[in-house]
Formats: sequence, structure tokens, C-alpha cells
Amino acid sequence: REIARAEAEDARQRYLERLKKECQILPLAAVGGDETAEDDITLDRVYIALNTRRNIRKEALQAIRDGKITRLRDLKFEDAPAERDIFGEREVVPLPALEAVALTPRAVLLGDPGAGKSTFVKKLLEMQIDALQGGEPVLHIAPDLLPVLVILRDLAPVLRDLPLKDVPQDKHAGMLLQTLETYLIAEWHRLSRRENADSLQEALEAGKILLALDGLDEVPQDVRPRVRKLVAAVVQHSPAARILVTSRIRSYTGKAMIGELPTFTLRGLDDNQIVGFVRAWYNAQQALGRFPKEKAAARAEDLSQAARSGDLRELASNPMMLTTMAIIHQKETGLPKERVKLYNLAVDVLVRRWQKRKAGEKLVPSEALQAFLQDDTRLRPALERLAYEAHRSSQGKREAADLPRGDALTILESKAYTGSTGIAAEFLDYVDQRAGLLVGRGGSEETPTTYSFPHRTFQEYLAGCYLAGQRDRTRAFYRHAGEGDLWDLAAALGAEEMHYNRRSTNELLNLAYALCSTDLPQDEQGWRALLWSGQMAAVIG
Repeated sequence: REIARAEAEDARQRYLERLKKECQILPLAAVGGDETAEDDITLDRVYIALNTRRNIRKEALQAIRDGKITRLRDLKFEDAPAERDIFGEREVVPLPALEAVALTPRAVLLGDPGAGKSTFVKKLLEMQIDALQGGEPVLHIAPDLLPVLVILRDLAPVLRDLPLKDVPQDKHAGMLLQTLETYLIAEWHRLSRRENADSLQEALEAGKILLALDGLDEVPQDVRPRVRKLVAAVVQHSPAARILVTSRIRSYTGKAMIGELPTFTLRGLDDNQIVGFVRAWYNAQQALGRFPKEKAAARAEDLSQAARSGDLRELASNPMMLTTMAIIHQKETGLPKERVKLYNLAVDVLVRRWQKRKAGEKLVPSEALQAFLQDDTRLRPALERLAYEAHRSSQGKREAADLPRGDALTILESKAYTGSTGIAAEFLDYVDQRAGLLVGRGGSEETPTTYSFPHRTFQEYLAGCYLAGQRDRTRAFYRHAGEGDLWDLAAALGAEEMHYNRRSTNELLNLAYALCSTDLPQDEQGWRALLWSGQMAAVIG
């Protein structure tokens, strides 16, 4: 018995150490960073505490941290902005994500792609591991709960093969839960490298676990209903003391919602968080010997100012986009002054997310899809075409437009891009599971899947690139000049792309001359073409 107990404890400690190490990995290579970066820049070096979109009074936040408020129902939310109330007497602050989850044994955490959902989950589990090993408890979370991470896209292939159609409906929940337990035991063996799983079995039976189900909607289209059914079964039947589910905002609607679980939505980074991340980023680079102290501080100040100004401020509020900027800033010794140079570099970084696998990731594209992802002569034009078609359908919307899956498939299956319906579908499923330059949204029974770009900036930039690449540019630009101001920015970015990135200044000059021709009608379309011509001349100088 003593030997068995010792073996169980050994397996438990190995499991915790390996899980902690995996949680600390910051997959910079998968966002365009250096190949060695993910081996030495760990999450704890650069993590910034995230906030939710709910506001509370500052004294209430202190009461949570002091243990005076321990349940969500005892907390009052404020409608006032996260500054001061109208009398300037009480300060109102965002409810931090950690405090929100600590008050809520079972919750759903929502966020846009790249908003930090998975990163928050990993940080939470890392903190819980520290608590288990004698460190500080995580607010109101019991320190004896075993942290368990399920990346739902890794479980999806197992669920797809489950023969649910052959058994009655009332047996489905049991089968799904058994499948999950089998998966968890396999993960335990992988991490502990031991056969003894007694500690896990005991924790599961007693409900002494903190279970994180990450990426409710980041699974292939055909298996989403089963994944949602599994999560619903876990919430309804599992004795787990704490359950946290993560999902993208726009996919968590209607039948995709899990019961009446409390839901929190991540807020974008504010100026202080942006500055905090940038300083942490360059402090980590300094600690690794890549920059001396003074140079690291100067770099951090330069990036902090750039990220909080002009067109970049909204992009920088997204942690993934801010990390992308940091990678570009470090590699390029600054951010380019010309916006199209920055957008072009950002596109390259985000595309590399698809080309490189994350550490430990089980999602493996087919050889045909890998060939497409690695072929810039097909992939980049395909993205430009998708952006162009999305922009055409946007009808003046301020945010990035949605392109229905059927339309995206029709575009991608053409010979110029994938040349195959199967590869096109696999590509859409793949990018749907990997936050990057193209984002899948929806996919519930009443909301068909659509695809869009993470920010309208990328849609308009890539649409402009598509225009710039047309054989008869004059005809393409002039046609869109007749569609109101919808194409103003895309046309401007297309012109800048030709001049700064493609070094096609003479071709741009020819386009400018053609658009100011006296042969064009003097109507709104003609005048807008003339205006664009003047803007192109200004770009050229």
C-alpha cells in the first residue's frame, strides 16, 4: 500500500510539473517569432492580467481580494464607465477575469480571436499548480483542486468516431463523459509518464478538480454539435468543483450556449496594460541578453508610443495583435512609418501562425493543405480575393464583414488557389481552429459559419492589394469609385501597396493619369476617380 501511495504521489508531481511547463510555453514561433523563442520566453515573463467588460466599484474589488465578497451574487455591477461615476466620488473599475472566475465555480469566458482566452486559462492553471505545491491559494479557489486542461480541438477526433447513432439518446451523456475520462487518463499518462493514475481517478470521483474546457467553437465544423453536447453533459453531470469553458463571442449564441452558466467577456487592453506588456516584453529580451538595459528601455518606450497612437491603437488592444507588433518591432528595429509596410509585415507574421504548429499540438493538416499553406504564390492571392469579396459584401459596415462559408469555399476551390473542394474545406476548418488572419464565426444550428478578418484594417488592406494586382487596374478602380466612399481606404491602401511594397511606381503613375482623364464623365464617379488620382500623385510625391 505504501509503495502504491508513493507511486501515485510521484505520478501526481510529475503530472503537475509537466502541465505547468506546458502552460508556461509562449508559442512565439507560431506567431512569427524566433524558432528558439518559445524555449526561453515563458508566459510568466510577459503575462498581463486581463479584465472583463463588467464594471464594479473599486471598493468591491478590494472586498473580493480581502475575502469579504466570495460569491458572484453578492457583487453589484455598475453601468457607469470604468473611471469615476457622474459625481466623481466613487471610482468604477473593470472586474478582472481572475476575480470573476474565482467568484464563479462554473463559468464561460468569452473573447474575440486573440483576446487571450487560452492564455488566461493557462495562467489560471499554473497558479493553481503553485497553490497545490504550497504556494498562495488563488483567491477563493480551493487549493486542493487538481488542475485539468482539455483543449477541445484535440478531443474532437475522438468524439467524431464515437458511434452515438447506434445508441439511444438517453445514453449519449454517459458515453460522452466516459470518452472524456478516457482522454483525461491518456493525458495523465502522457504528462506524468507513469502508469499510475490513482490521483486523477480519486480527484475525478471526489470532484476535486478545476476543469478547463478550452475552445468550445475552435473545432471542425462537423464535430461541433458533439463537442457542445459533451460540454453540456460535463456541466450537468460532472461533480467537478470548478468548470471553466472558453469560446469566441460571436459563436456563443442560441443553441451553442451551455445552460444558464454565468458568462464573462474579455475586455480589450487599455493603455496601461499595453505599456505593461511592452515593458515586460523588452525586459524579457534584456534578461535573455538580447538587449542592454538602456536599449531595451528605449525600445519599450518607442513601441509603447507607437502602439497607442493613430491606426494602431485599436489593433493593440488585442493581445495577439500586440504580440505581433512586438515581434515586428523587435525584428525591424521599430515599426515602419508607412502603414502598408506594417500591414504587410503583420500579414506575414499571422500567416506564419498557420504554417507553424504549436508545441504539443495534435492538429496536423494533410500534405495537400500543408503545400497550400507554404505556397505564398497561392495563399496570399487567395486571402486577397477573400478580403475583396468580403469588402464587396460589407455595405459600409465599420467592422470587418462576414463571408459565408459557401462563398469562401467557391473562391478557394478554384484552380488559382487550392484547386480542390476538399482542400478548401480543410483550410477553412484549419484556420477556424487557429486564431490568425482569417477567423471563423458562428456555426450553431441557427447561425451558419462565416469568415472574416480579425480587424477591418486587414480586410481593406488585402482588398486594396487585390485591386492593385488586377490586370486592368484602371477599370477596377474606376468601377469601385462609383460605389460611394466604401472603397476609399482600400483604394488608397492599394496605391500605397504598389508604391512602397511592390515598387511599381511607374504603374501607379499610369493609373493616376488614367483616373484623371478628361474623357471620364464629370459625375460623382468621375470626381471620386479624380480625387483618388490626386491621392496617388501625393503618394508618389
